Amino acid sequence: MNNPSRFARRTRLRAVGLTCSVFALVLTAGCAGESSGSNGGKTVIRFNWWGSDVRHDQTKQMIALFEKAHPDIDVQPEYSNWDDYWKKLSTGAAAGDMPDVLQITDPFMYSYIDNGQLMDLKKVKDVLHTEKLPRTRWR
Repeated sequence: MNNPSRFARRTRLRAVGLTCSVFALVLTAGCAGESSGSNGGKTVIRFNWWGSDVRHDQTKQMIALFEKAHPDIDVQPEYSNWDDYWKKLSTGAAAGDMPDVLQITDPFMYSYIDNGQLMDLKKVKDVLHTEKLPRTRWR
């Protein structure tokens, strides 16, 4: 049986991690000059992710908080289930139409890195606030 306080803590930690990741990646999108465009003076970014309904709802809430804190940025959410996500990402990569921010996991990430389809975040490390991200994830 799940311990409610452990679940709540895990959910908060996941939300904090996701928020930090999105903030970091949004900064890189702005620095790279490769954002999806503008909408009435706002920077528009496309954000792709997959997951359960719970993750989807939490991500939408996080996006709303982010947009409230950054009214000059409009996040265009693109949510998919696991299988459709990878098909859509692969098709977008082949067409040169990658999202500005995306969720990705290690086994898949390396092929996109090897093909030059993901930005090396070391190029923008000076503007990233990585102190709350686990050091084990950086190499």
